[in-house]
Amino acid sequence: MKTSISRLAAAVSAGALALLLSGCLVPETVDANIALDGYAYDIEVETRLADPRAIQALAEGHVFTEAEEDRMRAQEERAAVMPGFERFTYVGEGRYDLIVNLEGDLTSGRSVLGVPNTRARGQSDNFLTVKLLEDGIIEVSFPEIPDNARSQLGQLGIVPRGHVSVTTTGNVLEQNADEEPGLFGSAYVWNISSWDDRVLLKVDPMAGYETGSTAPSRTQSRPTLTHASPSTIL
Repeated sequence: MKTSISRLAAAVSAGALALLLSGCLVPETVDANIALDGYAYDIEVETRLADPRAIQALAEGHVFTEAEEDRMRAQEERAAVMPGFERFTYVGEGRYDLIVNLEGDLTSGRSVLGVPNTRARGQSDNFLTVKLLEDGIIEVSFPEIPDNARSQLGQLGIVPRGHVSVTTTGNVLEQNADEEPGLFGSAYVWNISSWDDRVLLKVDPMAGYETGSTAPSRTQSRPTLTHASPSTIL
């Protein structure tokens, strides 16, 4: 058992950035604020990410050496090249604090945004995505976590907590928020306390702007999506 735990710990300490890019880091806390103004977006996310393999190794009795901790800490500089990363800090025991700020327009060339892998163009690598659908609708969502993964994360004590807030100038077509805009706020808010708490919002950003009035975005018409090859979009 000691050999398997040591190999597990070595793999964990070897490449946090690789884990982030492959979707292997999961959120323990999340505080996300998303503003959609037409097709323009402003996304701010603060999250603590955990590596389940590290948590498992610790649960099985492994104590990370200083050298292992240093290798994990060394990933901070490598992660600085990721789009929108303002902070990526190793805080110990296989956990990282991440702050992301992203601004821009959803277009045919940049139709999917995600956290924590801000370089990805798909949902499988991220716990939060903002996606431009083919009909011009914008979708904000958390992915559905398979039952076996939820069970394994629960056994390790990894449970997400926090909140997600979305404001939009468009017409909301579908949403499952815990709180809706009203007298005391203008945002749709989700309170996250388990893997069952999924975020889903679909909005038509051009509603009310189809008759010639100025759209609330730097993109003045619905983008037309094209299907690029993987080598084109990476």
